[in-house]
Amino acid sequence: MPEDILAELRAKEEELEALINDARREAASIREAAQKSARELRARSLAELETRLKRDFDEKTAEMKAEAAKIEDEGREEAESLRARGERNFGKVVEEVMRFITEPGGAAR
Repeated sequence: MPEDILAELRAKEEELEALINDARREAASIREAAQKSARELRARSLAELETRLKRDFDEKTAEMKAEAAKIEDEGREEAESLRARGERNFGKVVEEVMRFITEPGGAAR
């Protein structure tokens, strides 16, 4: 009789150990799946972030290029305006220089 009880206890212990080992394997499998999922999520997040950063960089670059082109155009227009004004006043400047050179005391104004 005591041997039957011991045999039952050993059988129960082996059954429980088998259940514990199954639970450990399942826990390890769950942990591995969670780690894989976390790596994939991190990789996707990084890829999305890189895409967003590139898009923002490209947008800002385009804005800066447009602003630079606008400033360049404004500079050209101002230079052309100053050149035209200088050409219109060129005759007057030559006249003033000639008067200054030819008059004895210079052209005092």
